[in-house]
Amino acid sequence: GDRLGPWTARTAGEPRGARAIVDRVGDAVAVRVMDGFEDTDGCPDLDDDRDLTPDVEDACPRVAGPRSHRGCPVRDSDGDGVPDAIDNCPGTSGLAGRSGCPRAQPVALREDRIDLLVPLRFRAQQRPNRATQATFRRVAEVLLEHPEIERLDIRVTSGPDLPEARAQARAEALKSVLIRAGVSPDRIGTGVTQTVGSEASSGPISLVLTRQEASSASPPAPR
Repeated sequence: GDRLGPWTARTAGEPRGARAIVDRVGDAVAVRVMDGFEDTDGCPDLDDDRDLTPDVEDACPRVAGPRSHRGCPVRDSDGDGVPDAIDNCPGTSGLAGRSGCPRAQPVALREDRIDLLVPLRFRAQQRPNRATQATFRRVAEVLLEHPEIERLDIRVTSGPDLPEARAQARAEALKSVLIRAGVSPDRIGTGVTQTVGSEASSGPISLVLTRQEASSASPPAPR
């Protein structure tokens, strides 16, 4: 029952200069991080900002934020209420119903995809018509505004009325539009999704995103 310690040590994940006080009474052990935050209350401080992200995993340990953002606040650069991650226009204030832009949008950025809000049309040899090209130029602009998006996969659904070869040609034609608009070819993939079941329709196009891993991306700057 005698009190042993305290011992001091630097803890992983804590700022340089922070210390851990290890208190032991019998079989009970408590760790108090001496980092300038409530150091004198005699209690362990494992989550300084109380955002449910432990300090050792929290990129912003003094500012509360969701765990999905490594404990940092959700960034909204233009202050329009639309988080940057799903804002078509992260540097220009806009409306939530317009994907964070002042004007209506043909596409909507999501966490894991880009939704197409207008129909796409193709001519002979699966070449996109002018309106479809304009839509994909807007897709390109969104990608260029979001360097944290590492890859966009264009997937076209094949079926009885759109064989796999034609579906692939359609995907490649759309990729060419993005490249001409300034997107690096390394950021664009293409593929074909086969229909399943007799009632499945062919032709729909999905745009799937791959973003940087949270551990490798820079955390959002607190506002």
